[in-house]
Amino acid sequence: DTLVYCYINPSTNCENCDTLVVTVVSPDEIVMPMDTAVCVGSPILNLVATPSGGTWTSVPTGVNSNGTFDPQTIGTFTLTYSIGSGSCLKVETMVVIVNDLPPVNITGNDEICIEGNTTLTAIGAMDYVWSPTGSLDTSIGNVVVATPTTTTTYTVTGADTNGCENTDQVTIIVNPLPIVNAGFDVEFCDQPFAQQLMGTPADGTWTGNNVSATGNYLPAGVTQDTLVYCFTDNESCTNCDIMVVTVIDPAVLTM
Repeated sequence: DTLVYCYINPSTNCENCDTLVVTVVSPDEIVMPMDTAVCVGSPILNLVATPSGGTWTSVPTGVNSNGTFDPQTIGTFTLTYSIGSGSCLKVETMVVIVNDLPPVNITGNDEICIEGNTTLTAIGAMDYVWSPTGSLDTSIGNVVVATPTTTTTYTVTGADTNGCENTDQVTIIVNPLPIVNAGFDVEFCDQPFAQQLMGTPADGTWTGNNVSATGNYLPAGVTQDTLVYCFTDNESCTNCDIMVVTVIDPAVLTM
């Protein structure tokens, strides 16, 4: 458009004019990145809009002017990209959601006896992957059975519905079994005299025919009894040993 501006001097009644050409252009359309969701602690997002040369802002604060967004805070961020000025100013927005990590946690016994096992349960996420897998009955799922032969640290990685992942660890201590000795096999005469058996370590428990829990053996006829002596240590680990008791007829004295 060509516009004309005229002025008449009131004292001389003289008039003069000038022209101004106004060109109206369409501002460039802004092409924005797609709305996105990330997990807290994810790598920095470098946001690119076209045309370049504009300025980024966000509510709440989270992006710098050149479009670098560091997702270290949980929440929903409205990002604004502005380019141009005056009547040619163009503004577009996008949304970045920063999701929290799932609160993954492992429960279960953290101490077992060798040859034993423990059930480990993970909570707080939807899908789970475990490692190392060698002494586990499965590597996926929230419940696994661990049968380590040495002290082992297990890690579970849990993912939620947003695709965010977190980990937890548990160390399973494997205790050895106590060394238990019931003693040598023995031979007793068939007479009504109680015999005290002594296993080591002390304070274990005896089981079998004709024997009390504390190890008093009372012969009750010619026989052979297999007795079991078990001991449980301070780590609740139990081991056992056996003793064979042979009962014979006493010699008959001839006077």
